Order: sequence, then structure tokens, then C-alpha cells
Amino acid sequence: MGTTVGRVPGWTDGIVGAPGWVVSRYNTFTESGLPGTWLGFNAFTGALLELEEEDWRRVAPLDGRTGSPAPGNLPAELERRLQAAGMLVPATFDERKALFEVRRRALDAPDALLLTLAPTIQCNFRCTYCFESHRQEVMTPETEAQLLRFIADKAEGARAITTTWFGGEPLLQPEVVERVQRFTNALGEARGLQIKRGIVTNGYFLDPPMVERLQALGDWEMVQVTLDGLPEVHDTRRVLMGGQPTWARIVRNCRSALDAGFPVDLRVNVDRRNASALPQLLDRLTCEGLLPGAKISIGFVVAATSTCSHVADQALADEERARLSTWFDAELLRRGFLPPGGLPAPLCGPMCSVESPLGYVVAPSGLLFKCWNQIDGTVEQAIGHVSGAATPNAARERARWARYDPAGRSGCSNCSALPVCMGGCPWEYERLGRVHRGECDPFRFFPKELVTLAHGRLRAARATRLAPVHSGS
Repeated sequence: MGTTVGRVPGWTDGIVGAPGWVVSRYNTFTESGLPGTWLGFNAFTGALLELEEEDWRRVAPLDGRTGSPAPGNLPAELERRLQAAGMLVPATFDERKALFEVRRRALDAPDALLLTLAPTIQCNFRCTYCFESHRQEVMTPETEAQLLRFIADKAEGARAITTTWFGGEPLLQPEVVERVQRFTNALGEARGLQIKRGIVTNGYFLDPPMVERLQALGDWEMVQVTLDGLPEVHDTRRVLMGGQPTWARIVRNCRSALDAGFPVDLRVNVDRRNASALPQLLDRLTCEGLLPGAKISIGFVVAATSTCSHVADQALADEERARLSTWFDAELLRRGFLPPGGLPAPLCGPMCSVESPLGYVVAPSGLLFKCWNQIDGTVEQAIGHVSGAATPNAARERARWARYDPAGRSGCSNCSALPVCMGGCPWEYERLGRVHRGECDPFRFFPKELVTLAHGRLRAARATRLAPVHSGS
């Protein structure tokens, strides 16, 4: 009969057994890379069915038949599995309405304080595509004290605190990182809160003594370091203030961090200038000993702010980005590396600090913003200050982000990829100025390929015991 993985428990409570079942609008049916196995995936429930040939022949005709009545000749057990996975839904069940209701409830009752913290806007790099202006701004002791009070106040009633250290280059001010993180750790322990830690660093200062200091602060969920290609490419894009190269030192630091058991999440910022060299980069990073120990993913250079508007001609379009990211994950799997992530997950909570009432981006000045693209913004763009002092346009800025709602955009609300991206990045939606759709997720363009890849990753993880897959009927 096959297995079911990734199912959202209990979503069918009170629904299974209802009359008049139809085909879900969020299904993807495809072959797998495993002989004798076919796949069905539902983006709303996150359920993935492994199907044997006999059941696949019965299920394949459902592909693309959104809203059509369920076939009347399905075996009872197969029909039950399709209903439990959300691939068949009652004719009276409005999936879009239910999806937006789940989203609304999650946004109205956030349980995690999401903090993006910049101890400085200063940076020792001058990356050619950076969206920041790098003012000489450092968090003062007074602002730091105000920040601690702000965290304690906003964490009241939360179940978790996520701190993501950002900049500028946050490790230019490691003492601030240590003091604030220790305070947050102690607050979490005193109140029984889960603490998640992350940092976005250029890696230049991530030497063994710095790694030891960070490890003393607890386990880290994410340590993002960017390498933009082979040395001859990276060292023209991610350079020191004086133009000096940075590749060799970053690689050396990442290797020693991995040797010390510290996580490294490599990111490659891709545009038209370096996309074609990704295979050679993977070869080199393997030879350097960074793969497979580090995680690796690609991001994309975009003209996010006026500061980096000059990169617009080099940026890839939505479908180009989707094709490249799909290829990249397939290439990782082909090489025996596990791509980051897994199944295209239904996104039912806030995607970032913009959407969460408990989401804040804290500048070194203490100004509060909603999006980290505003990290070097002005007081006119702020929603407040950690001290509690008013800012002139706080109401306007809060209202600006509250207007972000994919339910009101026909292109997003009618898209079969909606549960996976919920309209995409709010900043990009506003920047792109599209009326009917936001930033499109790769799942919109290549759903079958991405489901097949996710299944391959799950199988590989099961085989290596890195991420066990739970199965059931």
C-alpha cells in the first residue's frame, strides 16, 4: 500500500466521512526517482504519499482535475488515505478560506519573539551588491540596556525567543553579542522559554577563538557565511574595504569551525555573473573539506534597496531563479549531499518578522523596524524605539506592513503553490509593485521536480539516519 510521510495530524477531524468528495486544488502527482514508487503530495496538509503501481494507476487521472468529483471506483483503503492526506476534500470545504483562517489565527496569536539584532551597521567588507549604506553606527551601552528591558517586556507570554544576529558585520562587536545573548539565555531559563540562536556573518572573524566564544553561548541553529564562487569570482565581489581578497581566510575559518563541531551554513549569492560556475564551486568546496560537513544553499542578488539598484541588470528573473535552485538541490543530491530543507512545507505561521506582531528588527540606534532590509533605515521609517520613545511615522509604518495580505491578490490566492509561500516576501512584493502576485516560489514553476527531490532527500536521510522519516498508513 505504500507509506505516508509529513502528514499534518488531525486536519481531517470532523471532515473524513463527509459526503461529496472532490479533488484538492493543492495536489501534485509525479513519478519518484525510486523504481516501482510514485508520489502524491498535498501542499496544504504537507502530506506525501508513496504509491505502488496499482494505486498509482488509479490516482494519476486525478492530476490537474482540481474540484472534480472523486472517482467512484477507488478501493476503500486508498480513498481513506487520499482523504486523510487532503488530496480529496469535501465538496463543501473551501480550502483557500481554511488556509487563510489558519494563517490568521497563527498571526493573531504569535508564540515566539522574533528578534533580528544588529550591534553595528559597520562592516569590514564592501560587497559589490550590498543593500546597506554602512553608517559608522554602533550600539551604545545605554541602548543596550534599553534593549534588554525591551526583550524582557516583549517576551512576556511567549514560549520561545529567536535571536538572529545581523549587521553590518555583527562580529565587529562580539561583546555586545555576548552580553545580550547571555541575558536572553538567562531569561529563557528563568521563564522556561525555548531559545534559538542564529547569526549572519561574513566569516572573516570566525576564527577558533571566536567560535569558542560563540559556542559558550549555547547551540546555534544557523551560522550563515557567504561564498560567492571560486576565489577568482568571490574575491571580486566580497572584498575588504581596501579591496583585498577574503576567500582564503573565510574558507580556513569555516574549516576550523566545522572541526570544532560548530555549524556552518554556506550561502552563495547568485546572479548572471556567477551562476554558471556553481558545479566548479561544489567541486572546490568538497576538495577544501567544507562539504559535506557544512550545509549549502543558494540565494539571489536582487536590487532590494536604492543602495544596490545598480545590480538590477544582473539579477535573475523568478523562473530563472526557480530553475537554478531546483537544479542546485538535484545536483547536491546527485553528489550524495543532503540539500537543506525537505518537503515544500505549508506555511501557516508568520514567514518573517514583518508578519509577526512579535517580530522586530533592532538597529544599533535602538530604532525598531519590521524588515531587515530596513536595518540602516531612518527614524521616519521606524515603528518605534527600544526605549519606548515614539517615532514620527510609527502608525503609518505599522499600517503599511499590516496591509500585506495575499488573500486580496488574485494571482496568489488562486495559485496552487499558495500554501508553500503565502505570497512570498513582503518586501519583494512591495518592491516589485505587482498588483496580483508577489515574489513567486520555485514550487509554482517546478512542483513535480521539487516533490521528487524532497522525496529523494527524505529517502537519503532515512538511509543515513540523519533525519528519520515517520511513516504510517
